[in-house]
Amino acid sequence: MAATSLFQIETGEISEETKYVAVVELRETEDIVAEGYKELRQLLAADSSLFYHTDDDFLRIFLRPCKYYAKSAYNLMKRIANYKDKYNDTFGNILPHMVKEIILPSNIFNILLNRDQKGRRVLICYSKNWDPSTITGDELLQGVYLLHLIALLEPETQVRGIVVIIDCQAWKIVKPLLVRKAARRVILHGKDMTNLHKYLLPCHLPEDFGGDLPKIWYTGRDWYPEIEQQTEFIKRWHACGRRR
Repeated sequence: MAATSLFQIETGEISEETKYVAVVELRETEDIVAEGYKELRQLLAADSSLFYHTDDDFLRIFLRPCKYYAKSAYNLMKRIANYKDKYNDTFGNILPHMVKEIILPSNIFNILLNRDQKGRRVLICYSKNWDPSTITGDELLQGVYLLHLIALLEPETQVRGIVVIIDCQAWKIVKPLLVRKAARRVILHGKDMTNLHKYLLPCHLPEDFGGDLPKIWYTGRDWYPEIEQQTEFIKRWHACGRRR
């Protein structure tokens, strides 16, 4: 019998509030969306070097972050295809069951069950739990990669985004790995939770981070089953990219 997941992937319609955000910030109106789908399908059809699924749900993954500008979404898809080619040995065929023994025993990653005040998913990285002698850097990145793919499935997260809390012990290790744009978005808080609360309100945070919610009592063992249930989507993702 399949395990029951504490964490649920939200694949339904976005909320009314999020629809408003999508219109204001992403130009997500009926006419613009329809034109975005049409133009992006035409661009993909004209490029024999690329393969991507072209159903609405899949194309929306690329159109939303590009505010429905089809050419920008197409360029994003090309960059992703190049990335997949370059790092194929690390990410090419990675599936949830392959990192199960990384996610479950190590407690390096966790996901808050609730969203923050801006509707964003909150991912927590406990880098102090990472033992490089038992988990390689590539294996760690594979775990992050799969969590990223799962986030792509959630329409609410596509619009609202993700925020990551990383313990500061990891900063000297993590910063060199970030592109300049991502590094500029990192805000250091150290042990001063008051500063953290300027960005993530206490009413949305657990006691572990000076918040009003109960301490985190769950681990990857509780939400991993939901990740595993998305294996077919991950296989569809792996099938996309440069035609071979």
